[in-house]
Amino acid sequence: MSKHEPHAYSAVEVVSFAKEALENFFDIPIAITEASFHYLIDGLQAILREYIAFVASCGTKQAYMPTLPPLTRCSRDSKFVELWKRAACSVGVEDLNQILSGGDRSHHRPTTSRGTQRLYIRINTLHHLVSQLQSLDKSVSMSPKVLPNRSLSSKRKPSSTSSYFEASLSTLRLACQHVSEVAAHRLIFLDSSPVV
Repeated sequence: MSKHEPHAYSAVEVVSFAKEALENFFDIPIAITEASFHYLIDGLQAILREYIAFVASCGTKQAYMPTLPPLTRCSRDSKFVELWKRAACSVGVEDLNQILSGGDRSHHRPTTSRGTQRLYIRINTLHHLVSQLQSLDKSVSMSPKVLPNRSLSSKRKPSSTSSYFEASLSTLRLACQHVSEVAAHRLIFLDSSPVV
């Protein structure tokens, strides 16, 4: 992966492998049954799900959660509550204006670390896979070379939204959600912690 690429090149290779496998399958000069076609699709989906799991293996969002201090409970009669009521606001008007206007602009540190940028590339890679699989699914569903097998056709759901790569697409949706949550937690709790 490179930070100059919008997505990982390996995703392009995986999709081109799937396209090439399907093209070679359809170039076989025999009648292709739906059973053999679904066998190929199942194999491709296993490869795709393995790749998706690899891209989504970026840790957990809990790894970036800061440890919370133990809770302190105070009763209404506590001296802390009285002290809190008497304490004056320590931020002056000048300090508030400096905070609102941007304050000291000498700290130009990038807000996202390399690790977070790599997570963004993983998200882009997963979204690239979604668009490529949807395109591949559309081209496969329009192919006249698959002969329907009556026993498999009756088992298949008569849904207009069914997809040959539905299992991979649903795995991609979950992987996108996971990597997005990890990236958000990393950005908020790790990259933004010096700023806050």
